[in-house]
Formats: sequence, structure tokens, C-alpha cells
Amino acid sequence: MPLTLLTKYAMSTYQYTGLDIRQETYFESADTVNDNGFTLSNAKDYLIIENSGISSATVTIETPITVSIFDVDDLILTIPQGSKKIFGPFPKNIFEGSSPNSGKIKITTTGAGAADISYLVIQV
Repeated sequence: MPLTLLTKYAMSTYQYTGLDIRQETYFESADTVNDNGFTLSNAKDYLIIENSGISSATVTIETPITVSIFDVDDLILTIPQGSKKIFGPFPKNIFEGSSPNSGKIKITTTGAGAADISYLVIQV
């Protein structure tokens, strides 16, 4: 299944007006079936994760690389209920997926609070 791609907001577009991240219209719901992702750029990409529910959730960001013969562990984040957290940047050489997700980062959402997770991606 292809990833559900998230919209990326370039901060250069909002440098004089600002991006009001309190507005829920910018956040996109987690796709707990197909997973989410976004296209990595050479700039710095940041992921804001909001949990609007009453249960925590686990967000896994895939790191599909090996060093020598060792796999690099995925980045596993616990997002507590009622919280909003920011993560990044995500270097392409560590987080860029391979086919069919070439050039993209893969984000999986699980746990009791998975349905209450939403994402906002910004590029600075």
C-alpha cells in the first residue's frame, strides 16, 4: 500500500505572517492502515505530532539503513495523551525510504490513542 502523504508547509512562505499551529486545519489525521509519510528535502524538515485523545500512542519513524552489517533501530516515540511534540530534522541519509517509498519518510502510528494522533510537517 502506498503511504498517505502529509502536506509540508515551507516556512519561507510564512516568514512574515507566521504559521499559526494552533489552527487544527493544518494538522492531518494519522492513517493507521496505510501509514503516513512525507517527501524529504535537503532543507530541515520537522514533524509536529499532536495527541488530542485520552490515551497515549506510539509513533514509529522508520530508519531503513544499515551501518556495516547492523540495522539502525527505528525511532520509536511515545506521545502522551493531550500533548503536542516536535521532532526533527530528519537527515535523508538516515530516514529516506527505498522503493516503493523512495525519497519519503515512513511514519507508523499504533496504540490505544492512535486514532487521536495528527501531524503537521514544516520545512525551515
